[in-house]
Amino acid sequence: MNRLNVEYYNVSSRYFVGEVMYIEGRYITIVLYPDKYYGLGLSTPLYIVSDECGIIAISVSNVTRAKYGKEFALVRRNVEEDISRLYPDLKSHYNYIIKAYNLYNVSKDGVIHRKRGCNPTPHDPVFILDKEDVKKLFFNSSFNNHLLWILARENPDPMLFREILYSIKEISNDYDKSRLLKEMLSSLHSAGYKELEIFIRDFKEVFIDEE
Repeated sequence: MNRLNVEYYNVSSRYFVGEVMYIEGRYITIVLYPDKYYGLGLSTPLYIVSDECGIIAISVSNVTRAKYGKEFALVRRNVEEDISRLYPDLKSHYNYIIKAYNLYNVSKDGVIHRKRGCNPTPHDPVFILDKEDVKKLFFNSSFNNHLLWILARENPDPMLFREILYSIKEISNDYDKSRLLKEMLSSLHSAGYKELEIFIRDFKEVFIDEE
C-alpha cells in the first residue's frame, strides 16, 4: 500500500492532538487535549505512534466530555513538564474523549499494511492525518475497498459512512464519481452491509446534490 509521511508526526507538530487512554479489542479510547478537539469527530482518520508500530485508526464516535480528574492525567511520556505548562489544571479539567477503531499497521518507515495495527499503550501519542496522507489511506490507483469493507463488517453505522463520504469528497476531486460509487457498493455488498439504499441516498446528497 501507500507510505505515510511519518516525519510529520511528532509531539511538537501541529498534528499532535492527544493520547491513548485505554483499549478494548480493536477499539481505542483517546483523550484529546483541551485545545485540540475542535474539528475532530465521527470518521476522523488518526495516526497513533506506539513502540512496536504505527497504527491508523478511524474515529467511530463524536467527541464526548468527561471529568476523569486524577484517574487519568494527560501526561505524555518524556514531555510531562511541557504538558503541565500548557495545561496547568489538567487534573481537574474536563477531558475530551473520542473512540477509534484500529484499522491498519504502519511500519517504522511509514508503509501502510492491510492488517490490524499492534496494540497501543496508555499515553501513546495520537495525531490527525495530514490531508495528503488521508488521500493515501483512501486511494491508491483505485479506491481502498478494504477499508470500507472492514468498517461495514465491524461498524455498520449509516452515520459513520455518511461522514466518511464527506471526508472522501474533500480528497477525490479527480476521481470519477460513477466509478467511486460502483467500487463502494461492491465493497459494502461483499461485507453484507444491509443499508445500501441509505448509502446510495447519502452518496448522491454528498457528491451531487451539495455541489
